[in-house]
Amino acid sequence: MSNGNIVDIINVLHEKGIKNSEIARDIGVSESSVSLWSSGKRTPTTPVVNLILDFYGIKENSISKSPDYVLINSDHELEKIKNEFDLDNISAAIIAEYSKLSKKEKQICSDFIQTVLKRAEKADAPDIHVEIHNK
Repeated sequence: MSNGNIVDIINVLHEKGIKNSEIARDIGVSESSVSLWSSGKRTPTTPVVNLILDFYGIKENSISKSPDYVLINSDHELEKIKNEFDLDNISAAIIAEYSKLSKKEKQICSDFIQTVLKRAEKADAPDIHVEIHNK
């Protein structure tokens, strides 16, 4: 993977509304580093480029002569999740967004859900339950 296309990669993320501060947080670097990369003034190491590509699910379109980077089709991924777990649109969207969270953010969500479920049990609320069915 060429480091020379980091500007293109970051531009794809910007087009999707992802800010430099979010990229920095997600991959564990300073915002100033991401800013230098996006302006072309500096180039990250190959492992960092690969981390960005993997973290955001960016694939290189090898058909064209100059690499073109695109995010994985989120509609396709959403449909795949819906079919695999037999979910409605909202549930699948929640899972898709959850998969983008950092490890710490996932733990916060998990803790919150556990708290809600415990409160529901104490309130003897039989209508609150969580089920996931694989097809």
